[in-house]
Amino acid sequence: MKKREMMKRLPLPRLAIGGALLSLIAACSVEQPWQRPEASIPATFKEAPAEDGAGWKLAEPAEEAQRGQWWAIFGDPLLDELEHQAIAANQDVQAAAARLRQARALAQAQEAARLPALDAGFGATRQRASPASQSLADGAQVPGQTLWRAQAAASYEVDLFGRVGSGIHAAQADAGRSVALFHSVLLALQAEVAQHYFQLREFDAQLRVYQQTVALREDALKLVERRFKEGDVGELDVARARNVLESARADATGVARQRAAAEHSLAV
Repeated sequence: MKKREMMKRLPLPRLAIGGALLSLIAACSVEQPWQRPEASIPATFKEAPAEDGAGWKLAEPAEEAQRGQWWAIFGDPLLDELEHQAIAANQDVQAAAARLRQARALAQAQEAARLPALDAGFGATRQRASPASQSLADGAQVPGQTLWRAQAAASYEVDLFGRVGSGIHAAQADAGRSVALFHSVLLALQAEVAQHYFQLREFDAQLRVYQQTVALREDALKLVERRFKEGDVGELDVARARNVLESARADATGVARQRAAAEHSLAV
């Protein structure tokens, strides 16, 4: 009786030792912990006060932060519409969004490696035996049979030396980089649209001023020509007034050309 009990108890310590060894091996990860690179940063700049260094601080990047609709503070409905059109149609933003979705999908696939993999299948096959196998005469009718089969399998990969964990960390880091890149591309597009839009409005204001100047120069030329007919002024005064008018028209044409180029840039 004691001999049987000893034989039954022998496998238990071996299983415990085997499980402990597997746990120990799985805990031995070869992944190197990431450390932020050291960079020499001066304590202060010469423009800042020497006593406390007030007036400046280290930059704190926040590429993953949502910027929101910051251009709404200008209260311009047309700018709002242009920003939404650019976000919806710009190819750089669409490409960055696609890379972000890809990185997130890869991260989810890597995280799924921690879980057991299950596989199941179910199907039917149709077969008909030959008459000879059924000890029947040649040409005998043998009815067909339908075989239904179901199968299932399960697998699990032990994270030896931290391979699965390293893959998950790498995929998460890549997804974080894609998030930061997407928001940076989006912010750059929004800023560029706003910059071109305000430049276009600046040219509009300049063009109105030059158009008013041209109208005033035309009135001044008419007045000088009338005085020339009356004999009050000479031809030199008329020529001078014409020259000033043509100069104003040339300036207005140049501003109109710059405005057209700014509008095309905004459209692109």
